[in-house]
Amino acid sequence: MILEINRTIPRESNHDLVLLLSGGVDSTLLAIAMKELGVDFKALTFHASGYLPTDLKIARETCKNLGIYHEEISFDTDVESIVKSISRLNSLGAKTKTDYECFYPMLKVYDTYRGSTFVSGLGCDGLFGISKKACIHYKHKPWELSRNLVANPRYCQRVLHRAICEETSSAHVMPFLAERVY
Repeated sequence: MILEINRTIPRESNHDLVLLLSGGVDSTLLAIAMKELGVDFKALTFHASGYLPTDLKIARETCKNLGIYHEEISFDTDVESIVKSISRLNSLGAKTKTDYECFYPMLKVYDTYRGSTFVSGLGCDGLFGISKKACIHYKHKPWELSRNLVANPRYCQRVLHRAICEETSSAHVMPFLAERVY
């Protein structure tokens, strides 16, 4: 996996390299790997305004312990902001409840860091079969789940990431969803 991370992370770019660090296992693994590989990047954690989640505290501590520059961004949760964002999500191609729930915060991230190259741990749970769906339906055949997920362009909102990357002149690298991994 470290080799795949090494292959997929851009080394020379005119863009800032931003690791989306949730504080969870997937993005923390990427932070450690990128640091060990000598990649120049900053970490970014986003959260709802007025709320200090445990994952944010973990992300802060991770960056402090690893010596990684860390920024935080909050997104609004008022009705007006959400309604305005729904229209934009529709134009990007959002279709499912998960698209709206999971991608809403990303609008602010992409707009704030236009032109950046983002790296995320999206897809790690499918790769290792540790999601609820994997445990229930694929416990005896986890690699079948992985193949099905990577073949689905809507998995992890990849369709939306591609659309907003084009709109904001950004890029998004997802090492756990690289085809060579599967």
